[in-house]
Amino acid sequence: MISKRLAQALKIRNRKAAEDQWVDAQRLPVAKLDSNDAKGVVRFVGGSLSPVLYHQFILTFMGLGSPARAIEVWNHMVEHDVVPGVGAWDAMINGCKLCRDAKALNEVWAKMIASDVKPDAQCWTSRISGLIHCRAIEDGIYALDEMGRLWLQAVRNKDPTIKVSQLKQVGSISGVVKPTIVTVNAAVAGLLAQRQPAAAHRVLDWASKIGISPDVQTYNMLIRSLIREGRVNEASKLLKSMQSEEIAPDAATFVTILEEVFKDAYNQTPDELKETVKSVFSMMEEAEVEINLHIYNKVIYLLLQASPNDIGAVAHVMEHMASRNTQPNTHTYTMLVNHYFSLQPPNLEAVRILMERARLEVGAVDHIFHDRVIEGYARAGDTSSALRLLGRIQPSRQYTSWDTLRTLLMALIKNDERDLAQELVKNTIIDKGGPIPIYEKGVEGQHKFWELVRELRLATG
Repeated sequence: MISKRLAQALKIRNRKAAEDQWVDAQRLPVAKLDSNDAKGVVRFVGGSLSPVLYHQFILTFMGLGSPARAIEVWNHMVEHDVVPGVGAWDAMINGCKLCRDAKALNEVWAKMIASDVKPDAQCWTSRISGLIHCRAIEDGIYALDEMGRLWLQAVRNKDPTIKVSQLKQVGSISGVVKPTIVTVNAAVAGLLAQRQPAAAHRVLDWASKIGISPDVQTYNMLIRSLIREGRVNEASKLLKSMQSEEIAPDAATFVTILEEVFKDAYNQTPDELKETVKSVFSMMEEAEVEINLHIYNKVIYLLLQASPNDIGAVAHVMEHMASRNTQPNTHTYTMLVNHYFSLQPPNLEAVRILMERARLEVGAVDHIFHDRVIEGYARAGDTSSALRLLGRIQPSRQYTSWDTLRTLLMALIKNDERDLAQELVKNTIIDKGGPIPIYEKGVEGQHKFWELVRELRLATG
């Protein structure tokens, strides 16, 4: 619980809440090292002040701009015979990153090296990405270069004649950390976030010289950056170069493309949106990437946001799904029905057509979909359709939420249909049982439904 509260304190930047958690944490027993574990792994006991929790406090206090408190936590570790390892230093570095203090970050790194703690790959990555995040761009690139130089020097000491093409096959070397694409990607991500594409490409050029090749994540970041800048043709070329490098684009690549393409979709006409979708689908097919249901649902969601009053492009997506024998799932139907009901006025004809289609596919929708439809009809004032659907699903014993029943009950009263409201209460008692005592917890919305029934003076007996 302390860990969750601490994370929340950092999220909302509440220093007082973090300090309160530290007071509570100091009452906990300190987790000790298991002497039977040759690797020196800390075994955790529930409700203990573990190294991981210590690290979280250090990260939080540094991130909240309270270095004195972070040092207090550090000293508490030492006083209780918990030796600060690389994880503690990494927490301190990430805390500096959160408060964008490059000077403090460099000082922490220097102290770590002076204390003879060897940074691991994660710690190097935190340093490099942290400096870039703090806008110390050249310092971050220098740190990456330093990591590479130390490793390369160790490699050359073992084999002075080794070629760049052979570096990829070099295994671990004691005392140094081998740079990998993970660290390079962290640097590239930070540079692109700082709108420094030239520096990002400089890092990639550097990586190639020590045998580090880009992976699909690297390409995804570069493609996102190009599309964000409106350089769609270059993004398409980069996509093709992935294939020439035998790096298969994945679904995330195209989710990236879709999100960026649709950021200015409100400036496109419905026909242009349809063409945009066609071009992305064509790119996926050329790259031999499966257009799965997740992608289809993402496209539909983006289209509904971009062009709420025109569903031509959405219809095209649904047709494309049908041509590939991909059936919409309950998420697809629920997303669409929510949208149709949200329009002003609600598009009840579109809802009707959607309902008919869903009925043709066994198991295509669930109780959540039906809840949304009943609520949608009720809010639109079409209580007849809402009651008709409720009557159709009741024999199957399908669950209808109490919140949905409450929404329908309010709509009936608003329409001055008190007799139907009374009948709804009567049927609810038959199907679900009557009111429960106030002291019983019940399920979500249950008490509120019966409170409304009492307020409306509807009979329950």
